[in-house]
Amino acid sequence: MLKKALLLFSFSIIINTISAQETKNWQRLKYVTTAPDGTTSITIYDDSRSNLMQLEAADGFYKYQLVDIHTNKEVYTRNNQGRRCIINKLAIADGIYDLKLFTENFVISSRITIAAVEENNVAIIE
Repeated sequence: MLKKALLLFSFSIIINTISAQETKNWQRLKYVTTAPDGTTSITIYDDSRSNLMQLEAADGFYKYQLVDIHTNKEVYTRNNQGRRCIINKLAIADGIYDLKLFTENFVISSRITIAAVEENNVAIIE
């Protein structure tokens, strides 16, 4: 009985150690950009295990674009309807960009980092 308990305990420690090492570098990030009045303008959800980044705005936006911070040139532009969109990080070179969301009345900006996942990882969206 004691032998089985010790074996089970050892096995659970090994499994926990392996699981901790596998998820060690994964991050689920949530960036929030606020308007001058303190309300939330943009929320960005980025899971480092996924090649998809989700954007959500307080107001609907008709277009979004990524601008290279070094050259100030557009590198990615897409039309949109509604308050949400998904960006495929594989379509964009890794780097730091200014994200601009165009609404009917104004442009919302936020600085983001794009880092695509290696091909052998599985994309997970929750």
